Amino acid sequence: MGRRYTATLKSIPLAAATAEDLAEINVAAEQPVQLVGVVVTQAGDSEDSGDANEDGIDIIISRITGSPTSGSGGTTVVPTKADSGDTAFGGVVEMGNTTDLTGGTEEEWWAEGYNNRVGFFHWPVPAAQITIRGDETLLIKTSALHTNGHEVNVVVVLEEVG
Repeated sequence: MGRRYTATLKSIPLAAATAEDLAEINVAAEQPVQLVGVVVTQAGDSEDSGDANEDGIDIIISRITGSPTSGSGGTTVVPTKADSGDTAFGGVVEMGNTTDLTGGTEEEWWAEGYNNRVGFFHWPVPAAQITIRGDETLLIKTSALHTNGHEVNVVVVLEEVG
């Protein structure tokens, strides 16, 4: 088993009817990673509770190849090591960018809808885990199909491989 890391950001705002980048992960050139899991839940202090605010939100997980331009306006997150004796994550994790990633070639790996009151829990079996190499970017985003604005918490679990 490789080194594992979690990247977490709370209270990411999602504007109504707008596609949003939740997480953009650029890995170190010499250290590919696999996406072990993603959790997206309604923020605990959110005013999204109640039937009137219930919404379906699509999550899209993609590999970006080529030369994308990174998003901006979010938070650069330092991933937490699962084992305190491991080295720090060698890549860069941006979460909650207000300007989305552009360019490159998007290879959609997974798309799944969820109800914002229930949450999105993506824990694929190892054979269904996407691997991202040093010249690629992992992008986790929403589609623009939700009708209400929301605040979400996002957790991304990564494992270095190879």
